[in-house]
Amino acid sequence: MFYSFIINLIIASSILCNSFILHKNKCSNFFRDYNNLRMGCDYYIDKDLHIYDYNNIIFSYINLEHERGYWYDLFDEDEDGYEERLRQYKDERLEPQMAPIIIYSNKSFNKLSLEYKYKKMIEDDLKSFNKTLNDVSKIIKIENRYER
Repeated sequence: MFYSFIINLIIASSILCNSFILHKNKCSNFFRDYNNLRMGCDYYIDKDLHIYDYNNIIFSYINLEHERGYWYDLFDEDEDGYEERLRQYKDERLEPQMAPIIIYSNKSFNKLSLEYKYKKMIEDDLKSFNKTLNDVSKIIKIENRYER
């Protein structure tokens, strides 16, 4: 009973807080941070492991991270060249910041730390395909960025 009261209080405060966020952030940091978690985004940043077979075909991938990205208002709409500068800004933000990293090749991990970090996760994923690491030619960690 007490917990349902607390949950209802949080929900009601959250709804009330949404109106305050638009008016000079008068609500507490807790509710502002809670609402930011529910907020949409402009683009996504994914970091994946791409698993290749010996025919150089990706037969599986493992999503490691899925982050949200946001455009920031850096330019004034009334400035000359606004559209071009905004397009260039968005293109730069959607360009992957991380170069692809080869995790596994030639039937071995490239670093011992990578083996400790990823081996169990990869083996569990390969079990769903009835495969082992012997069936894998290479594994590459790749960052992808794309608009919503």
